Amino acid sequence: MSKWYVGIDETGDFSTVGSEKSYKNSFAAAVITQCDHKKLSDLYRQAYRDLGFGEPGNNTSNLLKRFHYYPKPHRLDIPGCTDKQKQYLLKHFRPHMQAVIRSIGRPVLLANQQDWWLRAVSAVIRGFFRLEIVQNGDEVRFEIDRRARKVLGLQESRNGEEQGSAKKYHQLL
Repeated sequence: MSKWYVGIDETGDFSTVGSEKSYKNSFAAAVITQCDHKKLSDLYRQAYRDLGFGEPGNNTSNLLKRFHYYPKPHRLDIPGCTDKQKQYLLKHFRPHMQAVIRSIGRPVLLANQQDWWLRAVSAVIRGFFRLEIVQNGDEVRFEIDRRARKVLGLQESRNGEEQGSAKKYHQLL
């Protein structure tokens, strides 16, 4: 009996209008591992030290922010990391990942940014089950990161009020 952890996050604004570049940079991705939170946290802490970022402290979310963007399984795009640091991460983290799944494209018809985000997340969940690695009796834990305010169609003005294309929609919810 195995335990599977599927960590899902998004990047981009999932805007329903905008340039091709904008929608190509909007996607959800999932990392599939059998490492529990403690094991991953220990790996991140060691990487933080080994790569010369200092002592990581106890704040796991700050630690993860430095390494969270992993768009393709064969390459790392982490702002501020040297090639040597990227190679370290590939060498030390890739063996702990059973797969990396990424959504692609923009739906032809969609209601709003949340709709697209939900479809992207659904696509990576479907992609996980298509791997057919889960056996009868296995446990699967999905961890989906909070959506960014921009994905919700909201942005804060200077006075702290929410503005944006979906403000009324969110007020109705």
